[in-house]
Amino acid sequence: DLSNVTIDYDNIKKKVDNFYGLSSKNDKYVSYKETQRLMNALEGNLRIVEDGGHFLEEDGFETFTALQDRMQDYMTR
Repeated sequence: DLSNVTIDYDNIKKKVDNFYGLSSKNDKYVSYKETQRLMNALEGNLRIVEDGGHFLEEDGFETFTALQDRMQDYMTR
């Protein structure tokens, strides 16, 4: 139960330069609205897709080359 947990977003933002969220509108485990709320709190970028599920193999995902490329781009700046 995480209902009593407080997250210090300002402290997190001091430690990480860039935040990037990837979410799907049909994710049955995590609502894209929660990911959107998190990225807003962290002042991060968000990409929402229509039909990605939870990005599991059963949803048709085995690799994340596009996400990996974006992360590598951020890390080499």
